Amino acid sequence: TGELNCDVGGVPCRPEINEEVALQPRQVMGAFASAWVPNPKSEQRHRRSLYILKLRGVKHPMLEVFNTPAPDFSCERRESSTVTPQALNLFNSKNSYDRSLALAQRAWEESSGETGNRDLRALRRIYELVLCREPQPEELDQVLQSWGSLEASLPAEARPDSKVPLTASREAVEELSGERFMYDEVLYANQEFEPDLQPNDVDRHVRALGDICLVFLNTNEFVYVY
Repeated sequence: TGELNCDVGGVPCRPEINEEVALQPRQVMGAFASAWVPNPKSEQRHRRSLYILKLRGVKHPMLEVFNTPAPDFSCERRESSTVTPQALNLFNSKNSYDRSLALAQRAWEESSGETGNRDLRALRRIYELVLCREPQPEELDQVLQSWGSLEASLPAEARPDSKVPLTASREAVEELSGERFMYDEVLYANQEFEPDLQPNDVDRHVRALGDICLVFLNTNEFVYVY
């Protein structure tokens, strides 16, 4: 998609994760721990998983599905498995769709300014970026037909962007008195959050191409190394 920050080294990054995981209440040494908030800028968030901040109380949902090493052991290693939740995550997660939409927008932008059918040029560019090969004529025909069907099924306007929360409500019990209390944790980093490309940033044609890209990113030819 062209989003990956390939810088080597530096401080750990905090990517976006499922909100219900990011905002779950945690305690560290008897005190309330801060909620997980992603880095405000996309170039800070989009780094290799090697650089993701590791917290024992917060597991990255996608990495956990793919057997990320547990932080409880110093020399733990990733196990290998092929289970249904992995495929469901790759097809249905917000991260997968965001990357697919970014890929569609990149291919659409890079296919402009030339003569001929722009849709065909965009699809050829996707084949180059994802599968590293030229498409066969029958493949192009099938994908073009699917692209048109998807576009016809989409609404003219995309749903509004989902805003990141600026506060998190907490409820707890005071250790000595046993009294219940509530407070709001202010998520300061989210106040300057810059979202990735959103569905309502592009037209219906590119949104439909994003759905096509989601299929490309889940093909055996791309996902598996033989």
